[in-house]
Amino acid sequence: GGLEVFMRDDRSPLYRHGIVARIVAEYIARLDKSFACWRNRLGFMDTFRISRADSGYPVFQNLLELENDRQQADARLANIPQAGELREEMADFILRHKEFPEALQKSMAERLYLEDVKSEATFGPFTLAQTAKVSVNPKTMRPYYLVHWATFDGSANLPLIYMVTVEDSSESMVRQLVDDSTGKLNEKV
Repeated sequence: GGLEVFMRDDRSPLYRHGIVARIVAEYIARLDKSFACWRNRLGFMDTFRISRADSGYPVFQNLLELENDRQQADARLANIPQAGELREEMADFILRHKEFPEALQKSMAERLYLEDVKSEATFGPFTLAQTAKVSVNPKTMRPYYLVHWATFDGSANLPLIYMVTVEDSSESMVRQLVDDSTGKLNEKV
């Protein structure tokens, strides 16, 4: 789709902001992985709701189910035959019965879904904050941190990415992190 074209284009305005682009790309990859999981989930589940009135994204309940399924993936996978075994059974079923093996197809879709979802690379309800950069503000000579995190807003059904630059004014951190002679980060820390 259009997002993939935009993300692959090195001339995209997004990439003029290197670190921001890398952070956003990471969350978009997680969102893309979630959509891939949901596509497989549609192969064995009867319902899937999308917020048509607000965002056009899946409703928050789908995200919670994805997270719950991630936690139970290993136990559920233990009860589903391996993919190769399912393929053999499907081929055998088609040859013997001359019809499509719907139950086996659902098992295969569930296996693929659970294998994907257990990778933990999906967009969850909340992603803990991470520090992407620590540097020194040359004007104030104080350390600053670029921190990012993400959440899925359950009321608006929207994935949200937050980034903040925090400047630390505590004297002990300034002494510890800033090299007075260079005005840069203390390399020994």
